[in-house]
Amino acid sequence: MEFNKDINLDLLEMLGAELVYFSPLSDSQLPDEINGLYLGGGYPEVFAKQLEENTDIRVNIKSKLESGLPAYAECGGLMYMSEAIINSAGEKFNMVGIIPGVSIMTKTLQRFGYVK
Repeated sequence: MEFNKDINLDLLEMLGAELVYFSPLSDSQLPDEINGLYLGGGYPEVFAKQLEENTDIRVNIKSKLESGLPAYAECGGLMYMSEAIINSAGEKFNMVGIIPGVSIMTKTLQRFGYVK
């Protein structure tokens, strides 16, 4: 799901992080030994149905974050952490729900940028 992993993950390792991998598509919970969560970019809208169907990992991630697990999410990872994704066909898929808001996919580019 991630397209920037080489740069970001290499940097984390250079800074001393020991990376532990998991899949929000196929794993039922986060690995026990983690001390933080990084969710990078990707295309969760392509996998939205599978991500929604994996309720166990979504509930586990939300619970761990509510208990204080530090996390960083960007781009598609941030979309996954939101309440839901609505694809360009108008179908809504529930996501982790730790960040208020819904990502809505449109048929045309709306804009790039940041919001406050």
